Amino acid sequence: MFFAIPFDKIFVNFRKCNPFICTRQFQRSNISFIRTHYDILNIKKGCTHEEIKNAFITLSKKYHPDVNKNANAHSEYTKILEAYNVLGKTESRRLYDLQLNPSVSVGGYNVHSDFADHNFTRYRPRKDPNFWENRDRTQDSFFKNKPYYGIEGIPKVSNGIIAWACILIAVLGVGFQAYLIKHAMTLRRDKLILQSATNELLLTNLRNQAEQNGNKKQIELLTEKFKENEWTYNDEFLDVGDSKAS
Repeated sequence: MFFAIPFDKIFVNFRKCNPFICTRQFQRSNISFIRTHYDILNIKKGCTHEEIKNAFITLSKKYHPDVNKNANAHSEYTKILEAYNVLGKTESRRLYDLQLNPSVSVGGYNVHSDFADHNFTRYRPRKDPNFWENRDRTQDSFFKNKPYYGIEGIPKVSNGIIAWACILIAVLGVGFQAYLIKHAMTLRRDKLILQSATNELLLTNLRNQAEQNGNKKQIELLTEKFKENEWTYNDEFLDVGDSKAS
């Protein structure tokens, strides 16, 4: 006696008990609770690039930390930037859409995409378009007049320009300091040379006077000069004492 084997029921039970299929169903159910980039920008999945751009501009103005002082504004603003950085580019948006649909239907059954599963956990863009290197050049007009540094009128420049400017300032500072040191040493040297020449001239005059007057006469002249200097010093000392006493 032959019995009919219910392959359809066996396959259904296999699908219910297969841990791989259960895991995939659990993962897909979890995805529905995660806010997608479309949800963050409050747009539909099939929207145009212009709609993405307009949504980003509106939300970035609303949640910008300089405007919105709410504690969650910075976190929401970061998510908005991340969402726009992904959806604002055709290639990154295509990859992201593949990740949102990790499986396709073939013949009534779900066929899992290894490519989508492999990239779903690995593809996590963290590129802030405010940074020069990560910026979408097609959106330069949007960032043109934004005071990135918090000072009105100062536009955003690349990190390379800032680095070269710092190096230039450092080189100019070192050069100016070296010039000041060299100039100070030159002034000191000139002063020493002038003082040495003055002393040498004074010594030469004293020698000439000693030769003309003789040693005895020269000693008498020096003694008189010493006494005059002493009297002058005493008079000045007495004048100072009288002024203090009065």
